[in-house]
Amino acid sequence: MSSGTVVDVESRALLVGTFAFAGSALVVLLGVLLAYVGVVPVDRFFPLHNTVATDMSRS
Repeated sequence: MSSGTVVDVESRALLVGTFAFAGSALVVLLGVLLAYVGVVPVDRFFPLHNTVATDMSRS
């Protein structure tokens, strides 16, 4: 049984690496937004806080 050609294995590895990078970028973005929500008090900046929280839920 062959596991595929060298080209198939390389393109599969590139695809996995691309998805891993995109996933890492989303986790970093989520962390930044979460930190910003924690810094912005709800009682003083309600619209800004909700805007960041809404963007965080979309990512």
